[in-house]
Amino acid sequence: MISPFRIISLTSTTRFTNSLIEHQTIIDLILKKDKQNACIEIKTHLKLAAIEIEHYLKKKIL
Repeated sequence: MISPFRIISLTSTTRFTNSLIEHQTIIDLILKKDKQNACIEIKTHLKLAAIEIEHYLKKKIL
């Protein structure tokens, strides 16, 4: 069920680029064993992806 939404969240080239940066930041924090900031970055990343999906769906419906 996640896969279709993952595709939608990456339809914007800006979002795609930002997503790659977010993933790298999360990986770096995990490697540094910075659990607190890694969790914050993961939550932020998921919220931004959800916002992009919401915008996409609103455009398709309206």
